[in-house]
Amino acid sequence: MASKETVLITGCSDDGIGYGLAAQFQKRGYHVFATARNVSKMSKLKDLANLTLLQLDVVEPAHIKAAVEAVTRETGGTLDYLISNAGHNHFMPILDEDLDTVKTLFDINVFGPMALSKAFAPLVLKAKGSFAFITSISGYVNTPWMGEHSCDMVASSAKPCAQAHMLQRSEASSSSLRPYASKLSRLASTS
Repeated sequence: MASKETVLITGCSDDGIGYGLAAQFQKRGYHVFATARNVSKMSKLKDLANLTLLQLDVVEPAHIKAAVEAVTRETGGTLDYLISNAGHNHFMPILDEDLDTVKTLFDINVFGPMALSKAFAPLVLKAKGSFAFITSISGYVNTPWMGEHSCDMVASSAKPCAQAHMLQRSEASSSSLRPYASKLSRLASTS
């Protein structure tokens, strides 16, 4: 059973925001569960102590279930922090948009994090932990070539607010972080 604080971070491919967060949390003494769709894309994290690499595609229920089971085995059923960072951006004028592409975008950026937080909720609540969702400023700045991405970012930014209301009676918390519009970018780059 883990005795140090634990954090699971999605979207930890090398040199991205998830990678930076995983490296910083590990450096600060947390046990980190770093995830990506392809474990080989986290090569810079693979040799760090107190860091477990897990395959996790947020739109694959079997991956989510396996991740919950792995964290439960390692920690005895708690998780202090769940950071939902995995996501996909997309640039296309709305009138030229392919509907299947938009559905995939919403699956990754909206429904995947919902499924993830629902699956990990018992562990986070037991730890009286926190949920954090990395979103994008594009939910607030609309441009002609990012219309659908702006729509899914509005939805993903609203989720933590709704979830926070649900968590009011527990000691857990939920928040949304927008890189470059928050202190998150400093955390990921602090040495």
